[in-house]
Amino acid sequence: MSPIPGDAWATREFHIKWRRWSYIHTSWDNLATLSQLAGYKRVTNYMKRADEAEVGFCSFLPSAGATVLRRLQAAMPADGV
Repeated sequence: MSPIPGDAWATREFHIKWRRWSYIHTSWDNLATLSQLAGYKRVTNYMKRADEAEVGFCSFLPSAGATVLRRLQAAMPADGV
């Protein structure tokens, strides 16, 4: 599977702890390798949760709040009514 241009997940590696194996046997695997395994649904669920958390975090950044405040102030009438 070749990486899709613009897909940030295609180039990332995941630290995998294999079931029934100790933590000594963890490995770093890319998305192409994991997509061939039976537990791939767990990886897609993780990617969805991480994307949602990133979107939620970005909406609370100070720069985003300042931008919203400027837009609200620009939309308000100048006379204050």
